[in-house]
Amino acid sequence: MKNQDKSRDQYRRMSAQRSQKSSSTGQTPQRRKKETNNYRTNTPSTLKDNNAVKKSRMRSSQLTIIILLLFIAMILSLLVYLFFQPERIQLWQEQLIPSVQNSHGLPDVKRLLPEDKKIPEITELPSAVDDLKPEETQEAKTSEPAKSTRNARLFFVKVNMEGQITLKSIIRPVLYNSSPLTETINSLLNGPSSDEINKGSLTLIPDGTRLLSARVEETTAYLNFNEAFRFNSLGREGYTAQLKQIVYTSTEFSNIQMVQIMIDGSIKEYLGGEGLFVGEPLSRETFQTTP
Repeated sequence: MKNQDKSRDQYRRMSAQRSQKSSSTGQTPQRRKKETNNYRTNTPSTLKDNNAVKKSRMRSSQLTIIILLLFIAMILSLLVYLFFQPERIQLWQEQLIPSVQNSHGLPDVKRLLPEDKKIPEITELPSAVDDLKPEETQEAKTSEPAKSTRNARLFFVKVNMEGQITLKSIIRPVLYNSSPLTETINSLLNGPSSDEINKGSLTLIPDGTRLLSARVEETTAYLNFNEAFRFNSLGREGYTAQLKQIVYTSTEFSNIQMVQIMIDGSIKEYLGGEGLFVGEPLSRETFQTTP
């Protein structure tokens, strides 16, 4: 309060001096007003208030900048927490590392390995086709055994008007590699073709019969059939006819005179419930002496 009263008294004295001076010098009222305003703005109290306002504004701006910096730091911390967790980094390494196609068209996938373990670099990928020389390729093509063709005589049956069953032979080309007997019997098991059926040829070998193996020892052929060969729905005449078809077709080979029937790898004494004996090799003469 004392300072303010002192300032006011000083101001009054200075105003009185200016008014006297202006009256003596002839200054205008506008000039005196301007000088009065300048004095008021330059008083110590006014200067102090201006400095306080400036300091307040600076503090406000500094506080605003600090708040913005804190907000940015919080956002960055959140991003670091979300995107740089160890689990997420490992997942990205497994899913987002691009595969690089090497010169051989194989993917070269980068993996995280210890420093002492490195992925060996593939310098050359051998190709089975490229490594084969023209001579070796030609040998591979010619190494397959060429199939031969044999005009085989196959025996089927025909039934006359009285119901009598007799054999009927046909000539059929048979392809084979190393076992013409096996391919000939398989061709017989396939039955007559539609054209052969129209000409009266039939087969009485049971459906589902398969040749499991075939071998020739001296002059006897050992033919091993599956279980389906043991049963014929036509009874004794059917058994006799199916055996004739097998024996006559097999003995067309010059080195085969008899046939031993086997079922699933073993020799059976009889076929079916009719008791047709097959416990020893059969020949064409066997059926000529059988009543």
